Amino acid sequence: MDPNKNWRDCSNLEKQRLKVTKLYAKVNNRKTDFLHKRSTELVKSHDLLVVEDLPVKSLVKNHHLAKSIHDVSWSPLLTC
Repeated sequence: MDPNKNWRDCSNLEKQRLKVTKLYAKVNNRKTDFLHKRSTELVKSHDLLVVEDLPVKSLVKNHHLAKSIHDVSWSPLLTC
């Protein structure tokens, strides 16, 4: 590799960046689709929905559960 070449100019790095971007978009789309389907199902099948206001900031302090809690995406479910 040429020592004068900037590593940001590498075409392989750009290809990998695009692959990762596509994967993140795919995961995000699947998550959004699932939340929309689940919220629609809940609204159609129940007359009354009650949502508990949980202190997410406090729950995330548990390092064993923090990633799982962030992955659940409670906020978009409530705004659907």
